[in-house]
Amino acid sequence: MKMLLYPLRPSPLLLILVTSFMIWLLFVDLIFLLLFLNVVPLTIMALAYCKYLFVILERTANGYPDSPVLSYEFIKPFGDFRPYQLVVLLAGVYTLSAWLWQRDLDYLAIILVAFYLGTLPALIGLLGLRNGFLPSLNPVTLMRFTYRAGAVYWALCGVLGLGFMLILLLYRSGPGLFAAIFATLYSLVLIFHWIGRVIYAKRQELDYRPDNSPERAAEQAAEMLLQKRKHCLERVYKERRRENVLAVLLTHIEAEQDKLAAHAWYHAQMMLWDHKKLAVRHGFFYVRALREAGKHIIADLIQQECQAVDPDVAVE
Repeated sequence: MKMLLYPLRPSPLLLILVTSFMIWLLFVDLIFLLLFLNVVPLTIMALAYCKYLFVILERTANGYPDSPVLSYEFIKPFGDFRPYQLVVLLAGVYTLSAWLWQRDLDYLAIILVAFYLGTLPALIGLLGLRNGFLPSLNPVTLMRFTYRAGAVYWALCGVLGLGFMLILLLYRSGPGLFAAIFATLYSLVLIFHWIGRVIYAKRQELDYRPDNSPERAAEQAAEMLLQKRKHCLERVYKERRRENVLAVLLTHIEAEQDKLAAHAWYHAQMMLWDHKKLAVRHGFFYVRALREAGKHIIADLIQQECQAVDPDVAVE
């Protein structure tokens, strides 16, 4: 239910209302002057609306729950070519299917339209991820996207079909033209948002790395931890001849959440040094921690490794 209300957020709702009103004015044809003056603003609004749809998709696919903020960037005519590419594709499919119908090749036209409608969300998703126009048209790429997205993709296609049936019903019934236009633009925001959610939910299957995800957060945390360990190890190496340097190292290890992993990393790094005295001294604490955790086999191996360096040193 929360996803269905996404277009009602301030930024998308404002754009939907303004664009719906501009399109409605064009259709009702109040007066010729109003119609003439409406063409340029309508073109700007339609372009801004299409750009905003792709930004919604990108932001959702990257794991951000909030809607994009409106800015003057959306009214720049050549800042983003993806809306033009989608329009060209729509026009191409319409022209080709009409040409097939005129030549009594109805079955080919139906196959073309069915394939297009079935792969349209995949195509939008690939364009949204800046896969490129021509690579996105590759049937193998499109079918791979639909397969990896799974059953949720076909649920999206089903909802897409139901949405257009509802729009036709609104247009032919009491609410009339403006309600149909508003519902159409509302549905487009919802579709692009849903495609973004599909990409985010299936990011591993689609080999996509969003900016904001548990995996990316874990990678950043691991990178920060690695840098912290390297900084500590540099200090330990510089002060390796001081008697209290082992206490400094153990203090850093105790501060970590996974102490065994910290022991293992520092031990492996120090065993690469030319002088391994500090590594052997640290081995005593590493082996003890392993035995306390019940990892006796690994503890025996570390003990043997340390004794191979200095047979006279006991690590237990």
